[in-house]
Amino acid sequence: MKASANIGLVTGLIFVASSAFGACPSNLDDSINVNILGDNYLVEYTNDSTDGDFFGDITAQNVANALSGSHQRLVNLGFNAPFFNTNPNDVCLFDSSDTGGANFCTISIDVNVNGAAETCVRLVTDHENFHHVQYAYINNGSTSCGGCSGTWGQWTCEGSARMMQDALWDDLDANAGCIPSSEKSTSTWVTPITA
Repeated sequence: MKASANIGLVTGLIFVASSAFGACPSNLDDSINVNILGDNYLVEYTNDSTDGDFFGDITAQNVANALSGSHQRLVNLGFNAPFFNTNPNDVCLFDSSDTGGANFCTISIDVNVNGAAETCVRLVTDHENFHHVQYAYINNGSTSCGGCSGTWGQWTCEGSARMMQDALWDDLDANAGCIPSSEKSTSTWVTPITA
């Protein structure tokens, strides 16, 4: 069953490769385990509708399904498996202030994705999971929860993650209608080169 609400996947969609979090909030008492190709993901959320971090079971399952599909597909394309400094790979569904975020330790997906169409949930989840593929190439054995920075700046991380969110699945072409047109512009994340 698909959640059918397409909330324009939230006005002001922001994807962030961030180091602002390292563990899921302690109030997330519900979880879904996903084991794919020997890697374990733990999708943590709360289905308590009185909690500000509320995530419905259907949307949480859509996140778990997206992780399984994107992980398999990325590895089949010849990429390294997504890298996390945690075991299992923590995926936190909560009021995070960013639509999606990723650092070496976790993926966060914000409550504004809750109830969105399955394609939109998959788009955000796949984008963040691709950051972990990037980390498989750039991690130097660090145990910190760092992310994309330095020579792997925002334009490289965000540009290739946005490309992969479109390239992985035919039904996600043109962002599947999930991202407002103002957010599709590269001017929000690419610094122009001037001579």
